[in-house]
Amino acid sequence: MNTQKQKIAEILSDQAWHCVNEFIDTYCVDYRRRLVDIKRDGLEMESKTCELHNFHRGGSKMWRIVPKQEALI
Repeated sequence: MNTQKQKIAEILSDQAWHCVNEFIDTYCVDYRRRLVDIKRDGLEMESKTCELHNFHRGGSKMWRIVPKQEALI
């Protein structure tokens, strides 16, 4: 069985922007705490005001794992 942290990490694994609603849909009790846990595991993350939905009224964020830049050859 996946933990809440694993479920959120799976959502974020594509490095695309994801609205907090996706985390809430996993029935995660405190997705903010799980995001902190994921950051502590060493993943660099960033957030911004959600642009995916117009019903948030500016109160929700969207998150993503910062894509690692490819090494220059």
